[in-house]
Amino acid sequence: MHMTHKEHRLETFEEYYGVTPATVTARVRKFVGSKGLQGADAENVTQETLLTMVIKMGKPDREPIENGMAFSIFLAKKRLSDHFRRQNRLPEPHEDDDRVFNAGQNDDMSAIDDDTAALATKVVSELDLSPRRRQVADMLWNPWDLDFNAVPQAFVAKELRIAPGTVKSTVSAIKTQFRAALAVRLRR
Repeated sequence: MHMTHKEHRLETFEEYYGVTPATVTARVRKFVGSKGLQGADAENVTQETLLTMVIKMGKPDREPIENGMAFSIFLAKKRLSDHFRRQNRLPEPHEDDDRVFNAGQNDDMSAIDDDTAALATKVVSELDLSPRRRQVADMLWNPWDLDFNAVPQAFVAKELRIAPGTVKSTVSAIKTQFRAALAVRLRR
């Protein structure tokens, strides 16, 4: 019987770590949930952990991991620490944040000048984002609307091979971080 590439990859993962990706996913989700992470953030930490495991598998001169489950939790702790580190860098919301962001919520394209678009683009480029969030932000950033709508979210989901709901929640998290960073920059 001929195996597809996906089936072969799963078999290789199991051989290397001694557990299935589904088992690791469930255990990592439970772990990050016990640390207070829910929704898109929990999913991001889980996916980053699995991605790290897959990347490690692909490195040359690799040797199988003795306890794949313990290794996955070790990596999840690192990804969780990274997540909280990124979250702690976000400034506290300010009462002027809504006023700042309403500038980008109108239909008059001339309302956003080149300087504002350039400043907002600089703020987006300086955001401390996970690799997946950076990909989504780069694909969707539209400086003339001060929003993340350059292409349909369904296109991004297809290109990055992630669920449309994951793209939507990722965009929501990016917008929150962007609004806070832009508000801080404009207050200077």
